[in-house]
Amino acid sequence: MSRIKVQGKSEEGVKGGLWCTNNADEQKTILLEKFYNLMFSITKHNIKHIFILFPKMINDPKYLYKKLFNGIVRIDTFKKSFYKVANPKLVSHFKD
Repeated sequence: MSRIKVQGKSEEGVKGGLWCTNNADEQKTILLEKFYNLMFSITKHNIKHIFILFPKMINDPKYLYKKLFNGIVRIDTFKKSFYKVANPKLVSHFKD
């Protein structure tokens, strides 16, 4: 998991490191509980949502367009904005 890898690079708390625990062995369970609570609340309150795959959303403007704006705006208009803000160089893939 990326949070554990980020945390492993520092003795102290770091941005993107462990969340709501200081124990790497507990991180997966804590994140699963948070995800469950989020999905439960979304379902309970009938909140519309879209799942977007990361980092595909940064590398594939057509994918992101279809997920968010299919038919609402023109794809060429979307791509102009996308290429102004998307920066794949800032995305870590956590490869060893």
